[in-house]
Amino acid sequence: RQTGQQPAEPCAGCPSLAIIPRVSLALVTLKYTLAHTMAVKKTKVVVKHELPAGKLGLTAVGSPPAVGSVRTDSPVAGQVAPGDIIVALTRPGLGDVDTTNLDGQAVMDTLIKFADREGRSLTVEKHGMYRVGVPPGPLGVSFVDGTCTVHVVKTTSPLLGATKAGDTLLSVDGKPVTPATIFDVIKAADDGTGERKLVFRTYGGTPAGMTAGGTWVEQVYVGPETKKWACLACLFFGLPGLCILMLPGDKRMVYVNLAKNAKAGAGQGGPARRHDRRIHEGRSDRYLVP
Repeated sequence: RQTGQQPAEPCAGCPSLAIIPRVSLALVTLKYTLAHTMAVKKTKVVVKHELPAGKLGLTAVGSPPAVGSVRTDSPVAGQVAPGDIIVALTRPGLGDVDTTNLDGQAVMDTLIKFADREGRSLTVEKHGMYRVGVPPGPLGVSFVDGTCTVHVVKTTSPLLGATKAGDTLLSVDGKPVTPATIFDVIKAADDGTGERKLVFRTYGGTPAGMTAGGTWVEQVYVGPETKKWACLACLFFGLPGLCILMLPGDKRMVYVNLAKNAKAGAGQGGPARRHDRRIHEGRSDRYLVP
């Protein structure tokens, strides 16, 4: 090592090393800005359902018309649900008609008029669902273990601003997902070039036909799982096995509003049914998630 040598002075035309941290910070800021700018937008989920001839086992209420209730033995059970907005219907031999300016009774009258003919259809806007188009690459979201429910949306995710924690992923490019297949379906849909279509169900908010200002709570009830275990207990222990019904294990989310101006939603009346689970007791209204 040579001693007494003075450090070299930076040349006048060379940029200072002090600007490097600033450049890095600017690049990071640009990255987050682009991520936010490229965030996807939510669109409505509109589905057309072909209807068989005969009774449909559903009601239409309100204006614009919405599905009020669906019987468990209806041929469209599982396809349409209470709260879905009816935006169009097809009359056999006469074509489609826009129903957004009609009321529920007019829709019912039309369906009944052509009940004995094939070719009817309903086009509905799905209540509580939305679709997003996601570019190739990581989704940037995590899911609650054992579910399809979003746990966290990262700040770099293209879904930021559109999807929130608590929303549930239903399908990717039209293929339904389950807790067991969700990651395989998401991976298979990413070909690195095309946009993926994801459908989510929202969590929270005010259900159609309900009074705003309520809250969502978890309710334990006697459902299919509890009944299954009660039947098994009866096989082994006889009637005492029915005691299991006193310890229900099924859970569901319930919308409850205790305000003075609370009112029951569309389809209320009589015992709660599988697809018509609105209950009105005194000054409260509840909506049970199917």
